[in-house]
Amino acid sequence: MIWFDTPRLDALRRAVSKKSIGLLQLSPRASNALEGQKINSIGDLIKAARNTFFAPHLGVKSIAEIKGALDSLSSSIDQDGNVDWLRYAANRHFVILPSMELEKGSMSRFLPQIPLVMEAAVESSCGVHAKELFQQYLFGDKFGKATLPEIAQKLAFSRQFASNVKNSVLGVLRRTIFEDDYRGCRFRFRHSFVLRLRELKTALDETGGRAFPYAVWDQILARTWGVAATQVAPIENLLFAIFSYQVVRPVHPQKLSIVVPKGRNVLALRRALADIALLLTQKFPDGLSELQLLSKLQRSNRDNVPLLAEIPTLLDAIPGLESDGSEGKVRAGMDKLTRMSDQLERILRARGVPTTTRELASEVNRFKGRAGSIRSARNVNSALSNDKRFKIIGRTRIWILSEWDHIETRTVAEIAAGLLRQAARPMTESELFGLIAPTRPVAQSSIGTLLRQNGRFRRTAPCTWTLK
Repeated sequence: MIWFDTPRLDALRRAVSKKSIGLLQLSPRASNALEGQKINSIGDLIKAARNTFFAPHLGVKSIAEIKGALDSLSSSIDQDGNVDWLRYAANRHFVILPSMELEKGSMSRFLPQIPLVMEAAVESSCGVHAKELFQQYLFGDKFGKATLPEIAQKLAFSRQFASNVKNSVLGVLRRTIFEDDYRGCRFRFRHSFVLRLRELKTALDETGGRAFPYAVWDQILARTWGVAATQVAPIENLLFAIFSYQVVRPVHPQKLSIVVPKGRNVLALRRALADIALLLTQKFPDGLSELQLLSKLQRSNRDNVPLLAEIPTLLDAIPGLESDGSEGKVRAGMDKLTRMSDQLERILRARGVPTTTRELASEVNRFKGRAGSIRSARNVNSALSNDKRFKIIGRTRIWILSEWDHIETRTVAEIAAGLLRQAARPMTESELFGLIAPTRPVAQSSIGTLLRQNGRFRRTAPCTWTLK
């Protein structure tokens, strides 16, 4: 039987009465028994205690605990009806963390306090073993950057025990910091301490549950705490674990870290990064838009495809990408194209004019190729000859893109034959040059030599030719 009543409880603000009984820091046994009686809020408990209620599953110790909590609550009510929860914790002989109030805005004092306060909270609620695993897993004090199974082995814990302890520790920290739920806890955080952590968590959640570049994390820290990511590096793993985020660290072909909410499939994001790199460096060297990239990813892997809003984040994480600037596409930089033929196409497209093999070889050698590849003029000529994207102009060593239909690629002799057939009369070399030069490169002095070497032409007068 539980009965408790005092006039001081009448001063309690209604907003406080509606709060969960988790604020009272009762033991799990007492909390579960009250919830089993449909007593979920502080107001419910006060009403039930005033009317005397029976909880058959509660022992003498739990009943005394509940009465002690109500007594401490009544003596902690301020004149405005709010509760001084630090006074309440002190009345119940709980640890107050941090031990002293931190100066407002003093991040130089706040940051070093975070791991110390967390360790004290973990030890108080979960024991010494939990504190030791907590230190190693989130800080790597003794074992460096070890995995949870490795740490469990070194601490002589089973993997299941280590996993249960980790989940229990994080659960306690999350519910006390973000929900003011102190069930079973022998400590109490100062409001100013949790307020700063809540502000940072809120700023992270404003990203909408999407993956975002590590640089955004740096910006969030600067905006909310006025610090850089480098300043929180020693406790970064701890913060991300409590906030339920994780970092996808750089691996090939990644360049930058990506921050993602817990529960996102990291392997799927890594696969998307590799697929995007493959698409842009080999399959689509001219580039793709963000929407086109998403469509390609969906075709190759329907499950765990990134959101369209996450495509820029993934692109930022891949080295050597650039915007083509004209069609809103993203493409691989010249150094990242794996095939010389793709680099040659990029060079010709940038030049926009017919270019000799020697000039192309000189240009392409400004950029790196695959290890062991040879990039001489002969190799360049071979690459161009075996690719339908390129055309050679006549029997020269001058190349164009096949799509350039405004440039003549027939030999001088073939063009001259067509012109003579159309004119139906002899034409001088000067006339032929005037008609051929605008469509393809040729020297006037070489026209006579080229026609003389071809059996279709007959000279009728000096520098004058007709068809046989």
